[in-house]
Amino acid sequence: MSCMTNGIFTDPMVDVVPSANIMSDSCCILDLDLVKMQPGDVEFANCYSLKMQYTDKVHALVSWFDTSFS
Repeated sequence: MSCMTNGIFTDPMVDVVPSANIMSDSCCILDLDLVKMQPGDVEFANCYSLKMQYTDKVHALVSWFDTSFS
């Protein structure tokens, strides 16, 4: 990933990506239960894998989080 550091932004970029532009499947990197978690649970490392649906250039990695209030 070091090759990407020259173009890295100093501030995060928030944008909308049309679903037709997403070229891979998704995967959950971390699932936290905010009621039952311990403070150390946010310090983590995890492996993940994405399966591309078609061949093209990857221009960005899209990440998001969901929060439910139940």
